[in-house]
Amino acid sequence: MTQYVKLAIAKEVSLESMKAVARGHFDRRAGGGAFKDMIHDIAIESPADEDQIREIAREAESVCYAHNTLKTPFE
Repeated sequence: MTQYVKLAIAKEVSLESMKAVARGHFDRRAGGGAFKDMIHDIAIESPADEDQIREIAREAESVCYAHNTLKTPFE
């Protein structure tokens, strides 16, 4: 959520509210247990144009520390 706020401030886009919900599907059969997938939903209320909010979402995902870490396998 931090990236969304930083980008909104930089672009001078007002955010009235923002809510994040994260969930994952856990596979106990995987060696030691692991998530099969993780899903996050972000809900934003803003007087800004929907296209502006979508652009912020795309940019936020591209610079998100957690997203970038999890999408790249590591040793």
